[in-house]
Amino acid sequence: MTSKELKKLNRTELLELLLSKTTEVEKLNSEIFRLQTELEEKNIKMRTTGSIAEASLKLNGVFEAAQKAADQYLESVISVDFTASEIEKAAKEKAEAIIKEAELKCENMEAETLKSCMRLLKEAEKDYFIKKCMEEYDPDDIGVIWN
Repeated sequence: MTSKELKKLNRTELLELLLSKTTEVEKLNSEIFRLQTELEEKNIKMRTTGSIAEASLKLNGVFEAAQKAADQYLESVISVDFTASEIEKAAKEKAEAIIKEAELKCENMEAETLKSCMRLLKEAEKDYFIKKCMEEYDPDDIGVIWN
């Protein structure tokens, strides 16, 4: 899976991918354990067999299977490690983008709130001034002041 494809995955898909790789590694570990057990059994048989050549022929298939399992396990571990690094990097980049977007929205909201507060303050000052004028002057004189 390419880095570009990994970036398109959401967090759930990335976790599912990591889980599937972990499961695959566990299966391979189980297979290695089974093959090691089988190899041990073959070793016991070899000790009881009179001919080393005969034992070698019997164990040849086991060694090939064990080598194949070990190779698969190694490839899987490398793949999981590489994939986990890509997943982590993509998640960090996605988180940084979300944080940046949230910060920008907050700045915009703060600016809009400040504008609104300034407008309300001006209106309140205007209303206060008018009220004070009404209290200080005779309503009949106000017409003279305004004209």
